[in-house]
Amino acid sequence: MQKSLKGRVIAVDVILPMLDGGCAGHRIIGAYAPWNPGSAGDVRHFWNDIAQLCLSSSTSWMMAGDFNATVSSCERVSGGADAREQYRWFLQVVNGHDLWSDIDDRSQARDWMCRGHGSHMEGNIIDWIVTSTLTLVDAGIFVADRHNDFVPFTDHRVIIGQLSHKSPVSIWKSDSSLFNPPSRQSTAVSRVKVPLKSEKDKYQTFQDLVDARIKAECISERFVMDDNSFIRHYKELGSVFKQVSEAVFGHKSPFVKQKDIITNRQIKNIVKGIHAIGSAIRFEKSGHTAHISLKAIHAYHCVVADFNRVRGSDETLLQFLAKRRRVLHKSLFAERSKEIILRAKLLTGTRYLLPLKEALLRSWFNPTLSYCFLSL
Repeated sequence: MQKSLKGRVIAVDVILPMLDGGCAGHRIIGAYAPWNPGSAGDVRHFWNDIAQLCLSSSTSWMMAGDFNATVSSCERVSGGADAREQYRWFLQVVNGHDLWSDIDDRSQARDWMCRGHGSHMEGNIIDWIVTSTLTLVDAGIFVADRHNDFVPFTDHRVIIGQLSHKSPVSIWKSDSSLFNPPSRQSTAVSRVKVPLKSEKDKYQTFQDLVDARIKAECISERFVMDDNSFIRHYKELGSVFKQVSEAVFGHKSPFVKQKDIITNRQIKNIVKGIHAIGSAIRFEKSGHTAHISLKAIHAYHCVVADFNRVRGSDETLLQFLAKRRRVLHKSLFAERSKEIILRAKLLTGTRYLLPLKEALLRSWFNPTLSYCFLSL
């Protein structure tokens, strides 16, 4: 690593699972940029060296941390001209996307991370998340605003970013010499089943059938003389073992992942309301003879009261109950959609943040690097 990056940057290449069963590489960089990159010394090469580190990645990448730079007057009133110019140059060279650039109405009073000197109401926006643009699909960033959302032993608030990149398969094909990620293929055929204790006789059956196949195909009569004959012998025996084991032992039942139950407190309340209205409809259809629960009776009387209050058309009570149930079903669909989207966002955030947390545990002894990752 270059001298300008030592003690200020930590980088890790991770393999992320994809929805199609494969995997993709991603480079994660935590950085603590100097506040005076225009001065003499190694720090003047910081942004140039960090740009080379990003460009050297053959996969998508993201960089986060305290960049000590601002790009507009809404982030800091004055100062930091050198850092601002070099940071803009860095974004242009690496074709990077600054997540804060998507927030046009960001302000020092609301979105600050570093508390301003002598001020308790606003601060500076100097903690950033930048990612490669080529494969970027969606991104978001915000500041945690609870009273305890400060990075320990600092005056910085935590920032949270969410990134979504498309599969970079085309990039790997165009430049596979730098990075050739392993592919994880799903098994179409389940594994051979291990016999139960009560089926130990199958082992003897397996042995007898294997011996018979080897004798019938004259495999034992062919000698191993060189590498080619060894490979041929190995493949023949492997084929016998595979075919006989499948015929004798059978296959395990394929694992079927159970669908997650999409529910929360609002969804549960709506479902209870639908059940109560359904019982009320059955009660009305039966001429008040059906046995229903006390909650359903209470719901029935509430609907009757509403019906009497808005009566004025040819609508019957049954039609009014059916309309009420349709409204509840629409509300149920909307709540479940919101819950599914929320869970998807949390899952995406977890996939990206887990490698950062692991890197944080490895670098806890370095206060500067620990701060960079906690800023996420």
